[in-house]
Amino acid sequence: MIRVVTDARCLGHRSPAGFPEVPERLEGILAGAGGSGRTVETLSSSHQASREMVEAVHAKAYVERFERAVARGDGLLDSADNPLSPGTWDAAWGAVDVALTAADRALDGEVCFAAVRPPGHHAEHSTAMGFCYFNNIAVAAEYLLRHRGLERIAIYDFDVHHGNGTQH
Repeated sequence: MIRVVTDARCLGHRSPAGFPEVPERLEGILAGAGGSGRTVETLSSSHQASREMVEAVHAKAYVERFERAVARGDGLLDSADNPLSPGTWDAAWGAVDVALTAADRALDGEVCFAAVRPPGHHAEHSTAMGFCYFNNIAVAAEYLLRHRGLERIAIYDFDVHHGNGTQH
């Protein structure tokens, strides 16, 4: 059985009208997963390693700049592909928490799907890019290397284009 893991904060990130990455994408995934009999789990707490692992993948100055931009009410971070809303900061952390929780569960023998937004594979060390603010998969991989004893991680990115941030 596949466990679908999500975080309600992921729905708090809002995009401008006509933007392709919207909350309805995640809502559709969750509705489809629940309707197919899969277990959908919504996290209720943060993963203990979130901040440490985000700052292992992303420059601390970038993380702080992202936080300040949302707090100020800026409309964008780094490019037009990365709109900001009052819920973007929390949504990005929710996505990280889900990725880390799914990584733990996978090593414990569960098959997990991390249902999150904003996505992550384009975010680079110091730059938001391609709808992505934190590189969730790179954060999870770094966590598995540092805290779960793995020596190598294979990442299969099946988006229409490669995850440059993960490669970076």
